[in-house]
Amino acid sequence: MTVSWQVRTEKTALMVHDLVNEMADEKGLFYDPSIKEVLQNTRKLIDACRARGIALVYAVPGWEKGDDFGRVADFYPEIPAKGAMMAGTWSVAVHPSIAPQKGDLVVTKKRMGAFYGTRLHQTLKRKGIDTIIITGTSTAIGCDVTARDAMNRDYKAIVVTDACLTRAWNDLGFGPATKEEVARVHFSSLARAFAMVVDTARLLKMIKES
Repeated sequence: MTVSWQVRTEKTALMVHDLVNEMADEKGLFYDPSIKEVLQNTRKLIDACRARGIALVYAVPGWEKGDDFGRVADFYPEIPAKGAMMAGTWSVAVHPSIAPQKGDLVVTKKRMGAFYGTRLHQTLKRKGIDTIIITGTSTAIGCDVTARDAMNRDYKAIVVTDACLTRAWNDLGFGPATKEEVARVHFSSLARAFAMVVDTARLLKMIKES
């Protein structure tokens, strides 16, 4: 960890990124059993933030038609091929164990990160938010992109290691990588230049003290 920030109730938002049925339900196209721990830890953080009056933001995918996917379809052809992640469907509904409540902000995105092509930045600035806690899927893609985009917009990004889903990688031409290797590289990279990186227990303590 190369930075240490405080959680200030009125200046902080908790982001739940891509924890939708297609990712978090056993019937989902991208289900991983490790999501159970992520959901449990995210639930703890949601409850703690609600108790302290910290804002909640849900970032969910939602495409309208095939050509909406852009280059995403090049890397994930199975999504449009199977009609997954389409706006307004079961696929992109937030998992019921952590469902948003009235007053929470829900942002529909069409790329990997929560900022691109949305009004998230403008909305957070209007609310006076300068710190974003990031949970969800996945460590190496959506959460990573969102944390980097947040830093580039001068937010204090806090990434929660055990509330983000880390997946192992198959050999993509550079050798396979275990979950532990992916986590070590990505969390180290984020901590070096983009985010404060903590676990759920540490963050719950920070929230309690806010």
